[in-house]
Amino acid sequence: MKGASSAPSSQVFKTENGQVIAFWRGQLVLKLDGTVRYFETEYEAWGFLTRRDSFGNSARKPAPVR
Repeated sequence: MKGASSAPSSQVFKTENGQVIAFWRGQLVLKLDGTVRYFETEYEAWGFLTRRDSFGNSARKPAPVR
């Protein structure tokens, strides 16, 4: 019997045509209109994924509690 499975990790790939795509926790990063989000560089993609992790599952920073 295997132990508890871990969550899918985030990954960044450069496509054959030189565009950079990212997977956040196993899901392809998309724009709001449902198309693939391409990044200029791998560094930019990793920055996006790092910020995404800091916000958790919400797409935007949560509103402050008053």
